[in-house]
Amino acid sequence: MRKMVVAAVLSSAASFSSANGFYVGADYLMLDTDLKAFGESAGTEPKGLSVKFGGAFSEYFSGEAMLGIGTQDDTVKDAGFDFELDLLIGASVIGALPLNDVFKVYGKIGLAKIEYSDSDDDRADASGLLYGVGFAADFSEKYGVSLEYIQYPDGEYDDYEIDVETASLNLGVYRKF
Repeated sequence: MRKMVVAAVLSSAASFSSANGFYVGADYLMLDTDLKAFGESAGTEPKGLSVKFGGAFSEYFSGEAMLGIGTQDDTVKDAGFDFELDLLIGASVIGALPLNDVFKVYGKIGLAKIEYSDSDDDRADASGLLYGVGFAADFSEKYGVSLEYIQYPDGEYDDYEIDVETASLNLGVYRKF
C-alpha cells in the first residue's frame, strides 16, 4: 500500500510539471500532536521536513503533492516515551488570493497519509482529509517563502486505543520555474 501511495504522489507531481507556474520547495514541519486515551491527553512536538511539488492551474488555483519524513522526535509530556513522524504523503488543491505582486494568502484542502512510531516500537497512522491556511511571499521572480497552518487527519495506534491528532506550523521555501 505504501508503494502505491508514493507512486501516486510522484505521478501527481510529474503531471504538475506541465502546468503553468510549476514550483518545487521544502517545508520545515513543527508538529503539535495530542495523544488521547480514556479521557486523558498528552502532547508532543516532533519536527519534520517535507518536499513539495506544485503547479498553478490559474492565478487562483493550484495543486500540490508532498512527501515528508521526521527529523527530530520529542518526548511525550507526562508519559516518558519518544514519539516521531515516520512518513507524510499528501496531495492537495490550493485556492489563493493574491494581495499584490508579492504577497498572497491561500487555503489548502487535500488528502494525506501519516505514519508515526514511538520509542517502544509501537506504530500509529492516519489517513484522510488535510486542510489549512497559509501566507506566501515572493522575494524574487523565482524564489519565495511560505508560512502555513495545516490540520492533518486524525489517526490511532495500531495496537492500542490511543487517538492521534496532529496540526502543524510549516515554514517553507520554494522555487518557481
